Parts: sequence; structure tokens; C-alpha cells
Amino acid sequence: KLLYASDGVGISELHYLAAVLFRRYIARIAIDWVSDGAWNANQAKRVIDAIAHANAEWLYGLA
Repeated sequence: KLLYASDGVGISELHYLAAVLFRRYIARIAIDWVSDGAWNANQAKRVIDAIAHANAEWLYGLA
């Protein structure tokens, strides 16, 4: 399982930048894999949702 995380240390602008870059590059990867036929659009959405928040919800019992 993959999980987006930040250690919560440092200036807040870096956390914002990390989140922006994460969204940008995970989208690029998903688009490439859908284009290559490795995933369909629904699979890509499910995987990105899991990486972005569902795994954390499960791991920390938040859901």
C-alpha cells in the first residue's frame, strides 16, 4: 500500500508545495498508465483515492 504523508515539520509553504506536486505527478502517472492500457479510468481513480486518503483512513481508523 502507498500513502501520501508529510512529517509535519518545516515551513507550511513546503507542505502546500508538496501536496500540489503530489497531485500533479500522480495525475501524470495515472494518465500515462491509462493511455498505455494498464488501467482504465475507474481503476486509476480508485488507486489515486487510496494513495491520497483511503489508506490513511484505514491505517488510522478514521473511516
